[in-house]
Amino acid sequence: MMMDIGQSFYPETVFKIYLINSPLLFSAVWAIIKPFIDKKTRKKIITEGKNYQKLLLENIYVDDLPSFFGGNCLCAHVLGGCLFSDIGPWNPSGGIKNCNK
Repeated sequence: MMMDIGQSFYPETVFKIYLINSPLLFSAVWAIIKPFIDKKTRKKIITEGKNYQKLLLENIYVDDLPSFFGGNCLCAHVLGGCLFSDIGPWNPSGGIKNCNK
């Protein structure tokens, strides 16, 4: 039911979802769940194993990608770094901006 609501009323709220370094068990579960997700939504979900850095860097600016994913962003101005920053379009005072600036 919740999946239907999300797909019907909020399909365009997500540009892409990257599931990286996912274990083999997830791949098996994903193969079962995938047919139940709308095709348009399914195209936005990208799964990648251990070699995910190239894919992320092709789609995300290196300065915006957290250092623990192979980028340059440290969010040094935020206590706890990138994991605790709230930079993004959902934050009216933050907006989309580079974490390092």
